[in-house]
Amino acid sequence: MASRDKNAVAKSEKFPKWREIGKLMSLAKPEKHKLIGGVALLAISSTVTMSIPFFMGRILDLIFKEPAVSESKPGYSNVGRIERANMIKEKLWQYMIGLVAFFTIGACATFGRVYLMNFAGERVVNRLRTTAFSSIIRQEIAFFDKSKTGELINRLSNDVWTVGYATTMNISDGLRALVGAIGGTSMMFYVSPKLGIVGLGIVPPVAAIAIVYGRYIRSISKQMTDALAASTDVAEERISNIRTVRAFCAEIKEEKRYNKRIDSVLDIARKESLAKGRRQLFYNFDEFNTSNVFLGISSFYTELMHGIGASTRLFELIERQPLIPLIGGLKPSYLIGCIEFRDLCFSYSKESNETSLLKNLNLAVPARSTLAIVGSSGSGKSTLASLLLRFYDAKKGGVFVDNINIKDLDPQWLRGNIGTVNQEPALFSCSIKENIAYCADNVDSVSSFDIEEAAKAAHAHDFISKFPHGFDTMVGERGLTLSGGQKQRIAIARALLKACKQYNKSNPKILLMDEATSALDAESENAVKETLDSLMHKGDRTIIIIAHRNADQIAVLHEGKIVEIGSYWQLMSVEDGHFRKLVQKQMITFNDESRFASEENDSENGEIEDAAR
Repeated sequence: MASRDKNAVAKSEKFPKWREIGKLMSLAKPEKHKLIGGVALLAISSTVTMSIPFFMGRILDLIFKEPAVSESKPGYSNVGRIERANMIKEKLWQYMIGLVAFFTIGACATFGRVYLMNFAGERVVNRLRTTAFSSIIRQEIAFFDKSKTGELINRLSNDVWTVGYATTMNISDGLRALVGAIGGTSMMFYVSPKLGIVGLGIVPPVAAIAIVYGRYIRSISKQMTDALAASTDVAEERISNIRTVRAFCAEIKEEKRYNKRIDSVLDIARKESLAKGRRQLFYNFDEFNTSNVFLGISSFYTELMHGIGASTRLFELIERQPLIPLIGGLKPSYLIGCIEFRDLCFSYSKESNETSLLKNLNLAVPARSTLAIVGSSGSGKSTLASLLLRFYDAKKGGVFVDNINIKDLDPQWLRGNIGTVNQEPALFSCSIKENIAYCADNVDSVSSFDIEEAAKAAHAHDFISKFPHGFDTMVGERGLTLSGGQKQRIAIARALLKACKQYNKSNPKILLMDEATSALDAESENAVKETLDSLMHKGDRTIIIIAHRNADQIAVLHEGKIVEIGSYWQLMSVEDGHFRKLVQKQMITFNDESRFASEENDSENGEIEDAAR
């Protein structure tokens, strides 16, 4: 079986990938009218180009042709010379006017061809880019866990451009070379059949070299796209984390890391340049001018292979089907909000059950109740939230909402019925107002009043109002201009606004708060908890809160299993219980921090008193 696979791979490398060539050509199909127009204009411009030698020949013949009447013959006079000169002048003007007209027609045809081909190429690139982005954005979360952002960006930029060029401008250049080859060969046969046969003798070696080097260029192109993707990923990741780079004085180290990636790109580019140089070296051994048009055809084939090399990864991305579909499934008309995790086993790796993060976990959350999930770091609390949102599918068991397996539900419908605040709040590079309104089905329909009310409920209104531009303040990439607590409160405001029925068809009946107050100071945390408490007391939603004690029930997660469940006081009354140990650790940390803060204040007060003396 292995040898058969190797033979299949070798065979696919040996011969052109006609299936991939067909894919490349199909990209240009929507632009067929523009391409047909471009080809028609190409025919006109090529006709003009090939007709110019005839015009020039006529002009030269007219100037240097022997006189029809010899000057030595009787009757030849100065009058005859003048008449002949006038005749030549008149014909020269006619030829010149015709030549200028031909040049004008050829120039206009060339302009039209370049415009149509370039515009068609840009449309192909844009359509390919949107198709690739659409495929990326629809993939399951596990795909992004394994993929690097820089590589995906490179697919959308460099690879798309290379493929777009191979399907439009390269076709134009190839057709122009083909027309030139046909026209030039026809002219040679017209002048001398023997000359035509000699000229065609160059075709076999040119074709052989084109195939050999085309295959090599295709391989080099794949290496180039991978190397560029790796360098883009390094640059994107380091620039995104510039604060960490600066804090650890790692600028020089990162320069060396990036330069190493670029050197690998340069090394591959050197190989490609050598290949093109060797190909050109062969052509230069032949002094026939006709080799230029055949060289153009060879270059067309080489660039086509270059496009195929870049398209391999791109088409893999476009044709990839997400393991978890974006849409499709049941859409119940009403959601009660009962949640149940049944015999749940899950791990982020595909290894044995020994490495499972969650092991046969069972947990039920009644509708319109509040459940807090607590546990040490890495126990799987946030994983439960991800499984409820169906970011991942469990290896065994399942998650049920209103007694329906979420695998049978429409994923968009499910997520639309869950309001979420993540452990790490994600903001977009736009205004605060747009970030809060992001949850709405139609962002433009959200009123400023409701945005401000959501901000007030999340205790974010005060600090937002202090900004010079208020709710129109731009937050920067990933909200870098805001503190962690400010970002957290804006994320909470977004989740609260999602619960407004007029902006969301689903009107979420489930609220999921993944350590929503983890980045807040004590005062802000208490304020936000008041908001959460008011939501809990309404009793109209099922609320799951990770790391929060003010809940109807608290589930303690330890080593992938629920080991304790009950109210706060019930769990605290259990001697040597897991929850009680967690609380005691937290209290020790809190007391240490309070003692440290008190000592700092005493020290500052002493310094102030000394200064006052």
